[in-house]
Amino acid sequence: ENIFWVLAGEGPSKKFLLQETKDISNVLVLPLQPVEKMNLWLNFADIHLLPQKLAVDDLVLPSKLLGILASGRPIISISAEESELGSIANIAGINLKNPDVDEFINAVKTLSCDEELRVELGKKARKLAVSRFDKKIIFDDFEKEIFKLYY
Repeated sequence: ENIFWVLAGEGPSKKFLLQETKDISNVLVLPLQPVEKMNLWLNFADIHLLPQKLAVDDLVLPSKLLGILASGRPIISISAEESELGSIANIAGINLKNPDVDEFINAVKTLSCDEELRVELGKKARKLAVSRFDKKIIFDDFEKEIFKLYY
């Protein structure tokens, strides 16, 4: 596999991540990037990884999910099948129901080695972003729900 990993961010695990990857030539760890570069970053990737803790996978969606979908790139997630993230990943990528390292590695290998599948799932991701998460659609649906409460 010819995979180049680019990671950007800050947090309590960064020091550990830097230590563990310092001798790995295909891993680049960068500082948190400015919000102005978000679109560039999301479009830079061929695959987006969204490992979630199963206990929180239906509480909130990852904050970058809509941008990732809009980028037209597939995702690999770990989430329960019935969660919102699980249902999205089943359309726009590969959803793993268990946080198993070998399954995660196999999903990365599958998408990294199959350009046709990556493109197909990426198109589905983009279509999902436009058809389900467009701002106008969300506000229209929200307005309908409010009217149901009062009328």
